[in-house]
Amino acid sequence: MKFHSVAFKISLLVSLLILAAILFMARMILKTTEEALVHEMRVRAQFFARSCREALFPKVDPFQLHFNTQEILKEKAVVYAEILDPMGKILSHSEPRWVGEAEESPAGRRALASTETLLQKYSAPGQSEPYYDLAIPVFAGARRAGTVRLGFTQGSIRGALFQQKAKIFGIALISLILAILGTTGAVGWIMRPLPRLASAAEEVGRGKLDVEVSWRSRDEIGRLTKAFNQMIKGLKERDFIRQVFGRYVSPEIAETVLKGNLSLGGERRFISVLFSDIRNFTHFSEKLPPEEVVLFLNEYFSRMMEVAEKYHGTVDKFIGDALFVMFGAPLPLEDHAVRAVQTAQEMVREVERLSCERTQAGKEPVRIGVAIHSGIALAGNIGSSHRAEYTVIGDTVNLASHLEGLNKRLGTSVLVSSETYRLVQGRFPLKPLGAHRVRGREETVEVYQLEC
Repeated sequence: MKFHSVAFKISLLVSLLILAAILFMARMILKTTEEALVHEMRVRAQFFARSCREALFPKVDPFQLHFNTQEILKEKAVVYAEILDPMGKILSHSEPRWVGEAEESPAGRRALASTETLLQKYSAPGQSEPYYDLAIPVFAGARRAGTVRLGFTQGSIRGALFQQKAKIFGIALISLILAILGTTGAVGWIMRPLPRLASAAEEVGRGKLDVEVSWRSRDEIGRLTKAFNQMIKGLKERDFIRQVFGRYVSPEIAETVLKGNLSLGGERRFISVLFSDIRNFTHFSEKLPPEEVVLFLNEYFSRMMEVAEKYHGTVDKFIGDALFVMFGAPLPLEDHAVRAVQTAQEMVREVERLSCERTQAGKEPVRIGVAIHSGIALAGNIGSSHRAEYTVIGDTVNLASHLEGLNKRLGTSVLVSSETYRLVQGRFPLKPLGAHRVRGREETVEVYQLEC
């Protein structure tokens, strides 16, 4: 089975929760076991006292007392054992060197004074943890025959429970491993489509939309897979619309419209406008069948659009054989005039290459006229709520269109207005041609010829 990091993380989290629950239960069990062991120590001490009574009365049997002491020391929790006579003399001790000595410790004196079972806690010099001392008086009828003492610590109790602890922690470890493996397998099986979705999403991020994740289930993952496939379908449709839409408007306008950033209305923009026209197109087209005229225009406009887009010009529209390009709208450009002149230069050169190809093929060559003017124009989405187009209007556009007609009269290929000339002066070979009248204007307009 393929490793799934998400499945592992989920299984690890679940396993940690299980482990926490096991450890909590283990702690409660150990605490209960410790309490049970302390209670058991009381019971064992009672048996120890009974077994010692026969060795204390009617006559003290040192050998039997020593045997009983050694037997009780076999209990893992017992740290020391002691048997006293009624006067406090040590008859038997886990440390043989104390046998025969008098018990002078405060705990020992309190044990001798008590007539009932006594559990006391005390600290001994040099010991890191306190002792628990369990003392039981031994009676022979109404007469006190002696006292037995057993000592233990929390550490000795924990040591006595070591095996139980080892078993509990071993069970916890095995449970954790089984939980990780089991949960990883189960979650991984449930989340099988997620790696496919992740790979498909990466493909989509690289622009590949021919992906689909096949998965059928009625849970949330199945709904996610279905939603992902629907998203891919929507992206394909949007991409198709963008491609088709981009064939009828410029890519900049298409992108802006698809983002919903264009609304009815306009704004004043300082832009540069370029108009180009094919010379003697009417005479040119009369010699060709309509189909060949359409093929020629498609090839011509394809080349001109490629040049315009190279310099970030926006092709606004085709007017018969004329081309209208704007620079500085909808995307603002600081050097819009420079880009417009660069576009005109390369358009002329591209037309020269096209004419050379046509001449070699035995066809009539092509010439164009281009005019550029810069100024304030109203740019915006103009039309109705049902149909609109992004364009620029105003005197700047009209003058550029009329300037293009001067090329035929002056015998030039590219004309630039004085407003554009001031923006690009010194950067291009521009020859002044003086002031000329243009259609639709009373005052003359100074123009410059771009020497390509």
